[in-house]
Amino acid sequence: NAVKILSGATGPEYNMKYNDSLPSQFIFLNKDGTGDPIILDTPFPFHMYHFGTCYKDGDNVVLTTTALTDGFDMSWEHRYWLSNMCKAPGKFYRFDINLKTGSIDHVE
Repeated sequence: NAVKILSGATGPEYNMKYNDSLPSQFIFLNKDGTGDPIILDTPFPFHMYHFGTCYKDGDNVVLTTTALTDGFDMSWEHRYWLSNMCKAPGKFYRFDINLKTGSIDHVE
């Protein structure tokens, strides 16, 4: 897909979209590169558009983000923005993630 985009044969709107055959996951890496990554399935499938804040407090991570759900793609809606947010609007979430237990709580 990257070659098609770079060659101009297709655009990101045909490739950057919700795909129900792929998992939606949080992946945590240590800043110093040590240890194994922690990979946790998200409580519901979504595309993380941009995160707002993220910080670690002991074994807990607090993350705020805009989540785009299954109708999302990168089409040129209204020809001025690379997204179809009118059809699949983002919702703001706060995730409280316990890295030790793998539990994830969230509020909209």
